[in-house]
Amino acid sequence: MSSYRRSDLAEDAKVFKSQLRERWFDRLGYWKAEDATAGGIWYTIGAPPDQGSGSAPGSMGKRVSNDPSIDVKEAALGNSMENARGKYLPLPLRNGPLLASIAVTFLLLAALIVVSFLPQTRLEDGFLPGLNARPDRNAFSPANFVFSFAPAMAGMVLFLHFQVFDQSLRILQPWADLHDVNGSPASRSLLADYAACLPLQVTWRALRNGHWRVAVISLLATLFISIPVLGGGLLMALTGPNRTVRMYPSMPVFGVLLAFLVLYVGGLCLMVPGRRQFLLPRPVTSVAGIISLCSAEELIQDAAFRSVRGRRDLENRLGVGRDDSRDESSWFFGIVLGRDRQLASIRRMNNFTEKLPNSSRSIA
Repeated sequence: MSSYRRSDLAEDAKVFKSQLRERWFDRLGYWKAEDATAGGIWYTIGAPPDQGSGSAPGSMGKRVSNDPSIDVKEAALGNSMENARGKYLPLPLRNGPLLASIAVTFLLLAALIVVSFLPQTRLEDGFLPGLNARPDRNAFSPANFVFSFAPAMAGMVLFLHFQVFDQSLRILQPWADLHDVNGSPASRSLLADYAACLPLQVTWRALRNGHWRVAVISLLATLFISIPVLGGGLLMALTGPNRTVRMYPSMPVFGVLLAFLVLYVGGLCLMVPGRRQFLLPRPVTSVAGIISLCSAEELIQDAAFRSVRGRRDLENRLGVGRDDSRDESSWFFGIVLGRDRQLASIRRMNNFTEKLPNSSRSIA
């Protein structure tokens, strides 16, 4: 664990990987001690015995730092939980990409509404397709195909684009709770598995934990699959009263589609406030990244995580679901003076947050 407990680990994924190159032999899987006579198999991340003290070929186990200002950064850390936040945000949640997404989708929505309802270009009156609408001998109509495929493709791009924001929020919300100075119950932080849940399951668990933004965004992300479906069936080539073939929309479908697009822009706007709570020292989208933020000695040695038999067993150990909610353990992400070289890590919230690591008493 000493490799993951370093305070100079970078937020850049490539630099982070090079700094941990001495851990090239780590494996995630089932393990069994060769000389064990009983008790046999466990699941964890580790290294084979013959490589436990090895290093990457050519690296000689040497630590690498590509940041010349490491000493200055370490001196500035202090014991402030604010500094433990770090400066990393996933790309979709940064100011530039998020505000650009809101601006582009809002302008496209405004242009669609204006063009659709102006008397000169009213969509309800239809428009000339500019392509041959007559079906050929194989019943293929170029006009129907193009004006079905293009809106469906645009809708699919919008749907997939929103999934990026939803997934980022799912991953970061439990970490945001851990930034609370009063700590966060285990059910809302350590055991919140939004990133691994099914779509509607996320909404239900987020509502139960009081994470309303996760619930709303994940619900919208599921409903937005209707955008490409509705877009693909919006227009059809029909013969008008003047015997001219034009592309006519289904106005009920168009109304529902507009409502979803308004919700789309609203969902993006909902991501803007409160993003500071998502700041972390580095990404948590890899096993190594998560381990590096869970490497405090008192966390590793906590009896609650020894020989866990499953999720239900872990919930019982952390006090989840007991009659008295005060029995549930609380956790925080931060720095404690005098421990682990001022390492930012998840820690148990003990009384006054300064009790000895082996203290089992906690506050809700």
